[in-house]
Amino acid sequence: MRSICFIGAGKMASAIAAGLVRQNAGFEIKAYDPSEIAADHFKEVCGGTICKELKEALAADIILLAVKPQHLAGAVQTLPS
Repeated sequence: MRSICFIGAGKMASAIAAGLVRQNAGFEIKAYDPSEIAADHFKEVCGGTICKELKEALAADIILLAVKPQHLAGAVQTLPS
C-alpha cells in the first residue's frame, strides 16, 4: 500500500485525509506536526498515524505540505535538499 504523509496536521490536512479515507483511496495515511493538539485532532478525524520525527514522515511515498502560507518557509527549511 502506498503511503501519503502530510507535513502539517491542521484543518486542511485533516479534511484532505478524511476525504481520502471516505473515498477508500487505498493510502496509508500519516502526518507530522510539532503541535500535539493538531496531531491528535488529525488522528481523531481520519485515523491516520502520527509520525514522531520528520525523518519518519519523509519515508512516505507521497509528501504533501499542508501548512499555512506564512509557515511555509520554515517548514521547507526543515526538509532535506
